[in-house]
Amino acid sequence: MSHTAVTSVPVSFDDAGHGEPALVYLTGWCSTRNSYTAMVEHTARRHRSIAIDWRGHGTSPAPDGDFGWQQMADDVLAVLDGCGVDRFVPVANAHAGWVARDLAARAPGRVAGIVREITAAYAADPSPLQAFAALAATPPVRHLYAEPKDPAFLAAQQGFARIHPWFTVRRLDTACTHFPMLEQPAELAAEVTRFVDALALKLSQPAQRA
Repeated sequence: MSHTAVTSVPVSFDDAGHGEPALVYLTGWCSTRNSYTAMVEHTARRHRSIAIDWRGHGTSPAPDGDFGWQQMADDVLAVLDGCGVDRFVPVANAHAGWVARDLAARAPGRVAGIVREITAAYAADPSPLQAFAALAATPPVRHLYAEPKDPAFLAAQQGFARIHPWFTVRRLDTACTHFPMLEQPAELAAEVTRFVDALALKLSQPAQRA
């Protein structure tokens, strides 16, 4: 475990593995970085993997005042700067998807891609996808979710993907809760690793001239 000073609040995080783009695991509200322990063990074999506790979560002390997405994104960037990480891929569960979106808006040259684990909380609300689509430069986004199992929800996601080539989706049928990283960490880690491997390969290729 390491710490970095973010304003007056220390933020706890785990750091394992090597290389970029690094994976940055961002938990949902009221969860701790321990929910990603098993996944980090898998992904750190190929990619640097950093799991962060939000302020007031896990072993990170609570701040004196309130905080929101902007301060959470500040904490992520401070941790990454302190670790010497340039390019990274947020792996965001639930509400942390909004932090990932804020990071992509604020540091488009550093966010190589995004993995979203969003489930039924947004089944009836298209705003997260539309918010990503509204970015000036949207990075590749991979949506991995376990529920709802409703075929219509998956069809809607696939329809969005046909219109927006930066977006891909897969339903994890072997998991059935809001926390696939706890149910099927190896399967989810394999999906994330394939996604980041493809991003790393693309980043390593020389840019083509127009």
